[in-house]
Amino acid sequence: MANTLPDGSRPMDIGEYENTHDYTMWQPKSRVMLCNVPWDSTYRDIVRFDDAAARDKYFESLEDKSETVVLTRQTMVRFGEPIKLAMPFDMACRYNYVCVSYGRPGNERTWYYFIQDVKWAAGGVTALYLMLDVWTSFQFDIRFGRCYVDHGHIAIAAEKKSLADKRSKLEIPEGLDVGAQYNIDSVEVKGIMGTERPANGGQSSFSAIITSTVELDSKWPDASNANDLKTARGSAFETFPTGTSVYVIPDGTRLSEFMNAISGYPLVSQGIVNITFVPYVPEFNNNGNWITQNGLPSGLITHTIGFRTQDGLERDFLKVDNFRDRFKIPERYKMLRDKLTMFPYSEIECTIQNGQVLIIRPETVNSNDLTFRRIMFLAQPSPRMVFFPRYVNTARDPATENNLPWTASWRPDEYLDMALVLDNLPTTNIVNNQSIAYMTSNRRSIAWSYQSASWSQQKAQMGIQQSEATTAQGNRFRQQNTDQQNAQAGERTLIRNIETGVSGATNGIGQLLGGNIGGAIGTAVNTTESIAFNSINNSQNMQFNQQNTNLANRQATEANNLNVAYANQAMRGDYRNQIAGINAKLQDAKLMEPSVSGQIGGDNFNFATNNSALLIKFKTLPQSSMANIGEYFLRYGYSVQRFATPPQNLQVMTRATYWKMSETFLSSALCPEPYRMTIRGIFEKGVTVYRNPNDIGTMDFADQQPLEGIRY
Repeated sequence: MANTLPDGSRPMDIGEYENTHDYTMWQPKSRVMLCNVPWDSTYRDIVRFDDAAARDKYFESLEDKSETVVLTRQTMVRFGEPIKLAMPFDMACRYNYVCVSYGRPGNERTWYYFIQDVKWAAGGVTALYLMLDVWTSFQFDIRFGRCYVDHGHIAIAAEKKSLADKRSKLEIPEGLDVGAQYNIDSVEVKGIMGTERPANGGQSSFSAIITSTVELDSKWPDASNANDLKTARGSAFETFPTGTSVYVIPDGTRLSEFMNAISGYPLVSQGIVNITFVPYVPEFNNNGNWITQNGLPSGLITHTIGFRTQDGLERDFLKVDNFRDRFKIPERYKMLRDKLTMFPYSEIECTIQNGQVLIIRPETVNSNDLTFRRIMFLAQPSPRMVFFPRYVNTARDPATENNLPWTASWRPDEYLDMALVLDNLPTTNIVNNQSIAYMTSNRRSIAWSYQSASWSQQKAQMGIQQSEATTAQGNRFRQQNTDQQNAQAGERTLIRNIETGVSGATNGIGQLLGGNIGGAIGTAVNTTESIAFNSINNSQNMQFNQQNTNLANRQATEANNLNVAYANQAMRGDYRNQIAGINAKLQDAKLMEPSVSGQIGGDNFNFATNNSALLIKFKTLPQSSMANIGEYFLRYGYSVQRFATPPQNLQVMTRATYWKMSETFLSSALCPEPYRMTIRGIFEKGVTVYRNPNDIGTMDFADQQPLEGIRY
């Protein structure tokens, strides 16, 4: 193989071998063609011809607009030194490129140079300062190996078989200015609940959950059977145990019917501690525990003992099919759609219009559809709803893994760490007739008050009667005492009279026996007078005592009569006053303000105005920013930052391909090392490789398509 020449030939006589024409030495009879090409020595744009024949054909097409000089002597081409040609200056300065060809037909070699400067030398001689066009001269003598591609169209053209593949190739930040705001391209909205009833008269969008400390499914007591009031038995609403009873009115618009029915039973209604409006779910109507007592119609209200929906109150709420189609990417940039529907060029803004905003990067959704899931927990004291997007930041593709079934131990997305929370559900109250409630709850106290007033009257009457009896008894006692005293005085007077008569008779007998008849008569007279005096005196004393007794009795009777009259009047006044007080309380009770059970609260504005909804906005850049970034991507492609082996023709697009490499591996047996380094520098600086030279500076980069089968 020692006799093999650089061009691969084996001459018959090695002694006759001559050095071939090269880029440093132009042989005599070399043809020097001055022409114009659309690329220049900055190497921003280069042309990769399909083969050498295509390159030769292109330059042949320029001969009609070129000037050709045939060298008559050997010419050295030294860096920084001019080449002198027999050509007028005004002709030579028209051109920017030189092609120098030498050799036999079929073995001809052409070198290509940029004209760096043109100067007048002498007479009809012009000096040309040249620089070898390394790429055009050696493009078929080198091979690209595995290179680290920093930027280029290969990211646009590369096949992306899955969403994860797109994300891995296109999610790389570009560092471009995207402006200060986004435009809304389209909106998807689904109401959560509201007061507006469907136009077709169907099921309303909200239900009312009632929490009560008394049983609403037993007979409601009134004033006659207040003891029948039953306290709550407790519930396990949504598996949450509570001591209260929980009831649901599936059609929330019918709450007024229930309130009207219970308005006459304040003892029951005042046991309601909360009424919360929640979204309607079909299970509320399928519970089967309808309350029909107390005249309530079936289908109005149901008890939720042990209530549990089929799969809990967790289910898909809103699904947007092929959500990436909702971004309005201009037709000009349709080949960039995969990139421009990623953040920060597009975003998904989600809100339930209560001040919370959730921003979703479209590329993080590992599904063609955007699905929001809703979890509801409706039991008091902290009911809430949570809305979260499915399949966000999951590496597993739901389209190929049986829709990614969820388990308690694995959730294929961010779950509650990326969610919108509605925890300020609207609530309302119920008004109680406090007058009826008061009279019902105090009915025994009121009866006792009436009985107490009657007893006070009876007790006063008994006091009056006792006073009258005491006075009569005192009168009788005083009269009996006077009669006894008079009888005793009469007996004593009789005894004294007897004693006086006996004594006078004895003295008279003695006088008579003594012969003193006058003395006897005097004694008899004195005795008679004494007896008469005693009798008169006794009669007067008895009369006086009787008069005193009568006076005392009369005084006592009159005083008692006065006291009885006063006592009767006071008794009647006290009784009337007590009755009046009881009646006043009852009258005041009728004027009592109605009481309120529960309270009005929550986000009633959105509920009342039908703005309680999940709103999804699909946003892209403003037109100016979209144009700036779109044109940049069309011209220079995307960030790649991967090792890849470029196609040997360097084409991944139909017309022009941009490359910028951080590490370029080249191999060549014919290209000198300095020029191989030059080519490496061209690609590490960044260069656009064209198929057709005429496209340089003229083509619209939107007017091309990616080639198929490109991978890295």
